[in-house]
Amino acid sequence: MHLGTLLRHVGHEVQERRHERRLTQEELAFRAGMSSSVLKCVEKGRNFTIKTIFAIAPTLDTSLGELFTCAEKRAATEHQRRIAR
Repeated sequence: MHLGTLLRHVGHEVQERRHERRLTQEELAFRAGMSSSVLKCVEKGRNFTIKTIFAIAPTLDTSLGELFTCAEKRAATEHQRRIAR
């Protein structure tokens, strides 16, 4: 899997979990100890560090591993949909 694809899907996973908890980007960023602009980059799948995701995961009641596992599943599903077309 391409790194950019993985980052994009991790970002979508973070965004979805944030929405499930009815948090704004500003609220989640504050709880994770970062600026909202950094969180926006994460959610868009732009270049971010493991350290950033490590700070976000516990604020979403999840683990780093769970975020990446879900992101990999999203990527696989997307890939299967493309093949089916």
